[in-house]
Amino acid sequence: MKKVISLCLLVVLSLSLVGCFFGPAYKSEEKTFTADGISLTLTSAFVETDVAEEQGYLVTYVAWEASVFVLKESFSLAPGIESSSLSWYASLVRTANADKNPSAVANEDGLTIIEYTFYNEEEDKEYSYFTSMYKGTDAFWTVQFVCVTDKYEEYRPYFVTWAKSVNVITLSEE
Repeated sequence: MKKVISLCLLVVLSLSLVGCFFGPAYKSEEKTFTADGISLTLTSAFVETDVAEEQGYLVTYVAWEASVFVLKESFSLAPGIESSSLSWYASLVRTANADKNPSAVANEDGLTIIEYTFYNEEEDKEYSYFTSMYKGTDAFWTVQFVCVTDKYEEYRPYFVTWAKSVNVITLSEE
């Protein structure tokens, strides 16, 4: 009998842990992440990964059902670019993703965004992207919130909240 009770407790504990680690990312506690001039608040379900540099991103955060990719494009890459507007930059990001048929650049809740889907043939899955753009004192920033398309409507309100938490740290604040 003790073995049965112990086994039941072990199963319940295991299922609880699976729920914590593999449940919706938005159900975890808030956690702020900071990297090289930017901070954003996600949840403790996210972890920083090493994928970022190999794919050209500054940093990448991954949870069970969602990912966040942060790209920093320094003004030093093109002289004079610092005088360009955020809407100009957003149109460039949209053009760079033209093969994914992105939405028009939009302003929502104070955010400059585009949205699109991308079918990953290797994984045989379609992903939806909520892409927000920002202008700092030394760079333009693109933050992409991503999940499988089937979960996008569920995650979209959280993507908006997380995108609104982005703080581009200015040179004088570093």
